[in-house]
Amino acid sequence: MEQLKIGLLVMVHMALVACGGGGGGQVVNSTPAALPASAGTGAGTTAIQGHFDRLNEVRQAMGLNPLAWSDSLAAAAQGHADFQRVNQLQAHGQVPGMQGFTATGYGDRARLAGFTGSLVGEVIVGGNAQTAADGSALMDALLTAPGHRFVLLGMEFTDAGIGALPLTTNVGQRGTPWVAPDRVVAYPYNGQTGVPTAFAPASESPNPLPDVALTGMPLSVHAGMFASFVANSIQLTNNRTGADVALLPAETLGQNRGAFVFFPRERLEAGTSYTFRVDLVIAGKTRTVTSTFTTGSN
Repeated sequence: MEQLKIGLLVMVHMALVACGGGGGGQVVNSTPAALPASAGTGAGTTAIQGHFDRLNEVRQAMGLNPLAWSDSLAAAAQGHADFQRVNQLQAHGQVPGMQGFTATGYGDRARLAGFTGSLVGEVIVGGNAQTAADGSALMDALLTAPGHRFVLLGMEFTDAGIGALPLTTNVGQRGTPWVAPDRVVAYPYNGQTGVPTAFAPASESPNPLPDVALTGMPLSVHAGMFASFVANSIQLTNNRTGADVALLPAETLGQNRGAFVFFPRERLEAGTSYTFRVDLVIAGKTRTVTSTFTTGSN
């Protein structure tokens, strides 16, 4: 979380890519695995391992499928990481004629690298990550930023590939993974510990709250990328005091959306258990989603 406070820039996008052939769904491992030799042994590879493992650890804790390593997505991500580094910029797009240019958009870069899926997402996080701990910490920073977590925790994604430096992650869908129409997950997830106490909206691009300098840890619920539901109420309770925590007004309540994010008005208390509850309607069913988590020391 400290990286976000000092102006770490993170960006997120998703795109449908016109890739030939859908192919069958790739079988994914049930636990995070060592990267294949094709991932390389150069600078940043250890950080890539930590970044990849942490993402799969969180996904599995939430009951989501872990992502399989994709050589083609990794090649696209590494090519774009190299482009950013050599041109001293951080962006999703590439400009023809600039050194290291491969393709303008990440969907095209994935296709040219051989990825045969139909959906691709990309997230980028700055910094000079070198160790597995660096990579893991930066994944946690990305998951703190709500726009990024919606991509990284996408239920439909099956594959991932990562490049460095900067750490650039491409996630993709192969085959047609089935997602239950009434499936909803929450983040922070139930039982999560060490949750950051605060979030600086300006650390995420695009900035979700341009007029707010600092909030508590963003709370979110989301379904499949092609589903929508209505959230009717949200409640966050400090389990130490039993008091409800004030949230910023949520204009999205009562709307049909695929994901909702709620921001505590102020920094949460450190080392404290909280429970948040969302009452919602999805696929014609009335449901209550709850998550109890514990903040860390920051």
